[in-house]
Amino acid sequence: MNLLPFIIWWFSLPLIYKLSLSRQGDKILSIYIYILISGRLPLPFISSGELWIVYGLIFIPLALAKFVKTNPAISNAYITPVIFLLSSIFYSSLAKKSYNDGYILLALEQVSLIVYLLLTNNVDKSVIKKTIVNSLLTSVICISCIGLLVQLLIILGLDSCPSYQIYHPLSDIHCVPFLGSAIYRFSIGSNINEYSLYIGICILVLLKNINSNQSPSHKNTMQKIYLIILFIAGLLSLSRALFISLALGLLIWLVKHIVVIPLASLNLQKDALRNFLIIFLLSIGSILLFSYILPVNIFQDSDIMNISERFSFLSSTENLFKGESSEDRLYSLSGVGTMIESFSILPLLSLGEGTFLHNTFLQFQLELGFLNVIPAALAVLLSFKNNVYLSTMLIVYMGVHHILYNPILIISWYLISIKNISPNRSIPTFS
Repeated sequence: MNLLPFIIWWFSLPLIYKLSLSRQGDKILSIYIYILISGRLPLPFISSGELWIVYGLIFIPLALAKFVKTNPAISNAYITPVIFLLSSIFYSSLAKKSYNDGYILLALEQVSLIVYLLLTNNVDKSVIKKTIVNSLLTSVICISCIGLLVQLLIILGLDSCPSYQIYHPLSDIHCVPFLGSAIYRFSIGSNINEYSLYIGICILVLLKNINSNQSPSHKNTMQKIYLIILFIAGLLSLSRALFISLALGLLIWLVKHIVVIPLASLNLQKDALRNFLIIFLLSIGSILLFSYILPVNIFQDSDIMNISERFSFLSSTENLFKGESSEDRLYSLSGVGTMIESFSILPLLSLGEGTFLHNTFLQFQLELGFLNVIPAALAVLLSFKNNVYLSTMLIVYMGVHHILYNPILIISWYLISIKNISPNRSIPTFS
C-alpha cells in the first residue's frame, strides 16, 4: 500500500501536465516547480537525492545562454553579485576541511536559477509570474490531495504511518499518535517544515486571487475549495511557523485596512475583509485549539497532550525553548557560538554545514560570508514594500528553519519583486 503515492504521482503526471502545466508560458520552470514540490514522490527508492535536483541542472546552460544574449548593460548590472556568490560557494566548498557532497552542485543550480529569473526581460515577467503562481498552486494542491488520501488510509486502519517513510528525506517522517490512530504530519514527499511553507504561500496567493474581485464566480468557488483543502493540510502539518506567520500576516492586513485605510472606504473592502477575517480567526482558533482547549481536563489524553505541547509556548513563552526539537536547536547554536560571534567577510562553514542550525539567516552568513549578506538583507527589506504578507511569512520561516537550499525561497522572493500585474492572470484552472 505504501507504493500508492508513487503510482498515483506517475499516472497523474501526464494528466496534470495536459490540464495545467502545459498551458504555462515557461514550461521548463513550470515542470521544475512541480517536481520540486513533489520531493521524493517520483523516486522514493533512491537513498539520497531527488529528481528536481537533477532536472534543475538545466538552468546552468540556460542561464549562461541568457547571459550571453542579454544586453550587456543589463547583464553587467548582475555580474558583481553573481561573482560574490560564486566566490563564496567555491571557497566554502573547496577551502574548508569538511564538505557535504552535492551542495556545491545544488548551490550552482540555485545561482543559475537566480540569473535565469533576473535576466528575464520586462515583457516576459508577467508570463514568469503566471507560471510561478499557477505551478505552485497546481503542484501543492495535487500533492496535498495525495497526502490527504494517505491520511484517510491511516485513519481507517488500512495502512500504517511509518510505512510511508520512504517518501521523506533521511526517512524523517513524523507520525503523531492520536486517539488510537496517527496524524501524519503533512509533508508527503518533502521535509515537514518546507511543505508547510508551500501550503502557506499558496493560501496567501489564493486569498489575493479570491479578493481581487476580477475572477469569474465559478473560479472563485473552485479557489475557495482549494483554500479549504490547503487549510486542512496545514492543520495536519501541526506547523507552528505556518499558523504564526498566517496569523501575523493577516493581522497586518487587518491593521492596514481598518486603521490605515480611511473607514469611509472600508465598505469597498467588505468581501476581502470577510475572507481575510475568516482565515485569521481559523489560524488563531487552530493555535488556541492546540494550546488551550485540548489540554483541559475533559481531554486529558496523552496523545492530545503531546500535540498541545507544540503550542504551549503561547501560554508561557519559556516553553518555546523546551521540548526535544527546541533543545536540539539550542544545542546546535551553542556548538557554533564562537563562529557566530566572529562574523567574517569570508564563509566560516562549508556548504550544507549550517543546515543543522535551523536558521536560514545564520546559515546564509556562515556558509556564504558577510560579503553576500548586505545585498541579500537589502533585498529582503525592499520586498516588504511589494508584498508585506508573503515577506512576513518567509521571514518567519527563515528565522526558525533551514531553507537556504530550497529553490522555492528564491522563486518566492522573485515573485514578490514583480509588481503591477493583474492577479486575474494568475488563477489556476484544472479544466
